[in-house]
Amino acid sequence: MKSLVDFATTVSFLNAPVLALIHHLILFGKEIPKEQRPKPWMNLLSWFGILFLFGFSIYYINITFL
Repeated sequence: MKSLVDFATTVSFLNAPVLALIHHLILFGKEIPKEQRPKPWMNLLSWFGILFLFGFSIYYINITFL
């Protein structure tokens, strides 16, 4: 049971920043009209969140596997 929980946790931590990046690229891409895109401060907040998720994923891998 412990190995299943470890696997699910690892997949979640590695999947979250990738999904956040894909979501950001879609939301701020050229397919969305400029008047429907979020404000510039939301773009900055999104990038900080993505960097935080990538950093926390690296930290999790470091404390779990290395």
